[in-house]
Amino acid sequence: MEFVVVQDIFLTETAKYADVILPAATFAEKDGSFINTERRVQLIHRAIKPRGQSKPDWEIIQALAQRFNLNWNYSSPEEIWDEVRELT
Repeated sequence: MEFVVVQDIFLTETAKYADVILPAATFAEKDGSFINTERRVQLIHRAIKPRGQSKPDWEIIQALAQRFNLNWNYSSPEEIWDEVRELT
């Protein structure tokens, strides 16, 4: 591979080969939701602040989108969820 980017909470085997590592926040360090294996939405609430330079996934993806000049200006996971609800 020419260029590898990894977004993870651990220094995985793949991350050891990455050109860029984007440190993601753990489930305990972020607010938001995910869809479980039963296709049910589950909410998560931050218990502690992200450590070091880690960030919630939505902040990392939004920062990348802005670098690609996409018009993503979310200020919270709730704002993203509201848009998802409008589309479904």
